[in-house]
Amino acid sequence: MYFKLLPKAGSHADKVAGKVVIYEASDEHVFKGEANLAKMFPGKFEEVKVGPDGELPKPEPKPKPELKKAPVSEKIKGTPAPAPTAASVPVTVKSLGRDITKRFPRAEEEDFKVFADNGAFWVTEADEPDKALNTEPLKKSGVLKFIDSYLAK
Repeated sequence: MYFKLLPKAGSHADKVAGKVVIYEASDEHVFKGEANLAKMFPGKFEEVKVGPDGELPKPEPKPKPELKKAPVSEKIKGTPAPAPTAASVPVTVKSLGRDITKRFPRAEEEDFKVFADNGAFWVTEADEPDKALNTEPLKKSGVLKFIDSYLAK
């Protein structure tokens, strides 16, 4: 069976080749699952039907945003173009969640960052906040244990 994330689901962590990969609902990524993820996680996954030829349906093309150019008269006046808003700038790095490092002083002392996303906790090195050190999501109670075991290596 094949599944995809629903738009309101946010993100999903999956272990691929020994590394944790975070998928966003906007990625249009299709997951293969032995169990029915749509029943296990209602409201997060939707089953993708396979065609009679065994191929997955292609995602619908997304409309390209229209670029608005300033009128020539404004360019001549020298008025600066408005700065892009956060909503108009595409995000290229997938987030591991909200940075909650301040709640873990030991993590901060040891130059780690801690992120939370829907009850899943991720630990990164402070200088690489987009690369999780743990391969599986942690519970809050396991964050400090993970840091201690990582430092013991």
